[in-house]
Amino acid sequence: MSDDKTPIIDPLVKEAWDYLMEVVGDYETFVKNIGNLGYSAPQVMYYRDEVQEGLDDLADSDAVNISGAYQKVVELDAILRKKAQDLVDEIGHKNFIQYQIQNDPPRKNWWWWLNRVTAPPPPPAKLWEFWKYQAFSSSPAPPEPEVPRTEPPKNPEIAKYFKKGSTERPGD
Repeated sequence: MSDDKTPIIDPLVKEAWDYLMEVVGDYETFVKNIGNLGYSAPQVMYYRDEVQEGLDDLADSDAVNISGAYQKVVELDAILRKKAQDLVDEIGHKNFIQYQIQNDPPRKNWWWWLNRVTAPPPPPAKLWEFWKYQAFSSSPAPPEPEVPRTEPPKNPEIAKYFKKGSTERPGD
């Protein structure tokens, strides 16, 4: 005899829920390792896409309560916003542009547009200053003075997701 209080969950909904939990866990792993991801750094954006799809798929389901998963994603997104400059530096500004061209993400997926709200990379050394390059010197090169980063460009479409206290849903 079955317990009448046990909810019956559609196997497809259960599979979607299990997948969402797996992807949120992977997203968390990647977000917490920003700065040490190397060539796998772009996976942060792909996992965030998968998380958003999972949240959207289960948003209207009465069988599962996604509020806990949603809260976890909000926390991870806050970490991602704080580490945005590190992620963009790790992937590279020009590589970000290439990923945007390849994937053509919608503007609401703000994580694909982090390069537009972070400072650009410092300019490279001038070619005519060849004596500053390590390959031509017999002693270690003196440390280069740090080039200050400029303020991030103001892009209101993307910057609205970075305002403190933003109450917008992830992916909106």
